[in-house]
Amino acid sequence: MNQADKIKESITLNNYLTRDQIEEIIDLSIELNPYKGKGEYEGKISMKLLRDALYTQGHDISNVFGFDGNAVMPKGTYELIEEVDLGLPIGHCENLGCGHPIRFEEHIRHKESGKKFIVGNVCVEKLLGEHDLISIANTLLAKISRKIDRLNKAKHIEEILGDLPEVLKRADPECLFTQHERNFFRDVKEAKSNLTIKEAQDLKFNKWTGQAIVDLINAVKVEQEKNNMNKEAKKDDIKRWNDFLKYKYWEVKRSNRDTNFISNCMDDLKVHDEISLHRREKLQSEKDTYDRIMDADPELLVPIDDREHRLVIARVLNHLQNCNSYFHTSLLISANRYGKLTDKQIAAVINIPCKKRQKRLF
Repeated sequence: MNQADKIKESITLNNYLTRDQIEEIIDLSIELNPYKGKGEYEGKISMKLLRDALYTQGHDISNVFGFDGNAVMPKGTYELIEEVDLGLPIGHCENLGCGHPIRFEEHIRHKESGKKFIVGNVCVEKLLGEHDLISIANTLLAKISRKIDRLNKAKHIEEILGDLPEVLKRADPECLFTQHERNFFRDVKEAKSNLTIKEAQDLKFNKWTGQAIVDLINAVKVEQEKNNMNKEAKKDDIKRWNDFLKYKYWEVKRSNRDTNFISNCMDDLKVHDEISLHRREKLQSEKDTYDRIMDADPELLVPIDDREHRLVIARVLNHLQNCNSYFHTSLLISANRYGKLTDKQIAAVINIPCKKRQKRLF
């Protein structure tokens, strides 16, 4: 069907039914029939259902047709009972001289005798003439048929895939390596129009062999271990930044400086598990020094020329392994920045016990 026909079809139906009514009729009309063909989907439009929907929109369209009769079908008045899409051309037309295999059945009833006949959608207009009800029903059936085609193709693809979707889901539950397959399986479930049987066959018989699935399981295991390590590293990074910012907040507050910048960094970390790039860049150098101090990096002693200063700093580094004293941390950051301690700082370390541990370092 070309674009012009689609527009015409849409306009015709929308003149009679709402979009919701059209979708409801399509959904109610499609069912899986396990007794015909290979259990394909088929569609069935009840004229009572269609006429009731039309009536709610103010269209009381007659379902009465006159026919002069032939050797098969008697003369008289007929009504259209239902239209059926078998999904496959497995029916046959009962019109005189036709007998053609048909996919689309028009079920009509001779009102005078009650006898029913099945004819094709081409023959029904030859027999009963053009009619709004037949035109609307045929247009709806065309929409239903396109959906049936998608459903039947998707059903065929599901049969080809077998248990492959479940196997891959168990092997790679987070779709670390099977994102494309997950999208394909989703499209199959939704009977999308972009599906191809060839791709299903390639996935089942070429790409995902037994060995490929074993390799996938091993690859997923390696990736999960790597991800777990990354998560632990991320948690450690968050903790280190949190510890540093708490120290930094103490340090700027102690010196009567504005704490808003540090507070904003702490809010960033709390809400987003990270700090914005420009804030991180302003703090990164000092943060690196803080981390080295917390790790008791002996290389911090190398730039310290004075033996006494080096001894004091070594004692404080060792002390901080068991006591996260902000005061002693600030002394070490100062020593790293200036390459020495002041006499006042050395006196404080030697003479004032740690408030947290209540003991002297010397």
